[in-house]
Amino acid sequence: MTEKMNLARLKKESKTFEIVINPDLAFEYLEGKKIDIKDILKAEDIFYDAKKGMKISETDLKNYFHTDDILKAAEEILKKGEVQLTEEERKKIREEKYKRMLDIITKNSLDPKTNLPHPRLRIENALEEVKFKIKDEKTVEENVQLAIKAIRTVLPIKFESLKYKAKIKPQFIALTLSFLKKNTKILTEDYTSTGDLIITFEFPGGMLNEVIDKLNSITKGDIILEKI
Repeated sequence: MTEKMNLARLKKESKTFEIVINPDLAFEYLEGKKIDIKDILKAEDIFYDAKKGMKISETDLKNYFHTDDILKAAEEILKKGEVQLTEEERKKIREEKYKRMLDIITKNSLDPKTNLPHPRLRIENALEEVKFKIKDEKTVEENVQLAIKAIRTVLPIKFESLKYKAKIKPQFIALTLSFLKKNTKILTEDYTSTGDLIITFEFPGGMLNEVIDKLNSITKGDIILEKI
């Protein structure tokens, strides 16, 4: 093994156990993304001391983790232990968390005064105004909740889904359905005797302009849209 390695470390009673990990994949896994533990581990072993190559004994594996499955024990270390990162790596992950947090807020939020989406820059400026800092120990979703609470002191904001009803002419149905199925939740689909599609759908409020603009683009403006 190389000298430079990233570790996740868990202490149980008087013993410390380590796994060697890919920090980026470990971060995504801890954020809830479905990633095979095998892809996160750089070595399918558990160590007392990874840098010295001191592997766990079968006895300690069973006694401390109550399994003989290395991967199950590794998952416990990753979930309950401490991930060892350099400050540069922590900064990179912090920046990624901030970007994902901002994406979620922008996509889902509305101005309660106008019921229109807040521009991304307006949300960024509010976060700067309240001096919001990402909490490393919190998930992206947890940081979203903290950020919303903080910026509400300077920016009216709410999270809300919008429901719309649309009448689509036959020649535009295929492209429209493709877009709506990827970006919204379809609630109902009905066809008229002339082949038009009457469809109702739901989507995050912050996507209002994006959804309306795309539907108008696909249908060249020949669409009937109604907010429910």
